[in-house]
Amino acid sequence: ELDVSFRERWIAYWLKLLGVPRQTHYERLEQVRLEFRNILAAMDYCWLTSKPDTLIDLVLKMEFYFHITGNWIAWNTYTELALETAPSLEAERGELAEANLSYSLAKLRTSQGDLDIAEDLLNKAIKIYRIYKDEEGTAFAIWWLGSIQSDRGDLVAARRSQNKALRIARRL
Repeated sequence: ELDVSFRERWIAYWLKLLGVPRQTHYERLEQVRLEFRNILAAMDYCWLTSKPDTLIDLVLKMEFYFHITGNWIAWNTYTELALETAPSLEAERGELAEANLSYSLAKLRTSQGDLDIAEDLLNKAIKIYRIYKDEEGTAFAIWWLGSIQSDRGDLVAARRSQNKALRIARRL
């Protein structure tokens, strides 16, 4: 029981650390760099003890660090694990988590050159964002979709998507 209590406090500490605003990205990166392996261990613990909400929060807060450090294997692994657990949450929270995780994976897949998979993930995220009227999420996902369309050379579709994203963003 003491061990569980300690681990719960440990996870609360990581969530707080990742959520604290920093002055610069460098400051944020330096703070997390020292604790990176411990945070990965916290995510493992959440996965093994069926704490999907906490796992999803940690994964989404770690996306910046996974991206900046180039730790794409961890980004992929933990995001896919979190995506598997999202349906176990209550309806809106689970579906919005699924949209956010799909968007995150789409960015990773784009970097890896898997544009078809990235596009499918973005379309899934956009659909969910629209259902819940999450205009910020919709704008970001449509903008990223436009980037993929541009990478493919479909500049007309890219311009249309990015203009649509800009219109949505201006309403925010």
